Amino acid sequence: LTPHNQVSNYFVHSLVPESYAGANMNDLKLDRMDTKILGVLRKNGRISHQELSLKVGLSPSQCLRRVKRLEAEGVILGYSAVIDENRLGNDINAWVIVKLQRNSPGARERVALLLKNRPWVRLATGVTGDVDFMIRVVAPRMADFSKILIDELNNHPDISSTQSFICLDDLVGGLTSMAGPGAVVDSTQA
Repeated sequence: LTPHNQVSNYFVHSLVPESYAGANMNDLKLDRMDTKILGVLRKNGRISHQELSLKVGLSPSQCLRRVKRLEAEGVILGYSAVIDENRLGNDINAWVIVKLQRNSPGARERVALLLKNRPWVRLATGVTGDVDFMIRVVAPRMADFSKILIDELNNHPDISSTQSFICLDDLVGGLTSMAGPGAVVDSTQA
């Protein structure tokens, strides 16, 4: 493992991907300096405004003002801790794709509610194509994962089928490095 994906209790900013910064997204105007700020924060969301200002070449007050504006405009969505699931005993890490029963009004909403309230769900997203949801699931052991698949998902009346893929490793991003490649690891400042 590289240092950027070994840490727990690391705070990151949820940001727009660098390739989109500066693009016209719902009339959002980002200039070159906003893009630089987002690029630095993407790699180290815990950086002080003083350090950030040095990296991007702005005064600390101008830098703070821009960060606050980006937060207010919803570009920076919040702050979160990246947790090492293995350290918590969750040795099983899997993607599960879920196909809903067709002709079942409200199925999507009911399954979405189920997924929002389950401690084993780390990420759930609606998708296009032949399936309806992709879910990132964690579990301590294979027996626990099987129980989730059978009891919680496959037996749900709104779910017609599931398919699972056990993760061998996260090549980019992942559960232990949601900050993405190049993130600065700092577990000393919790």
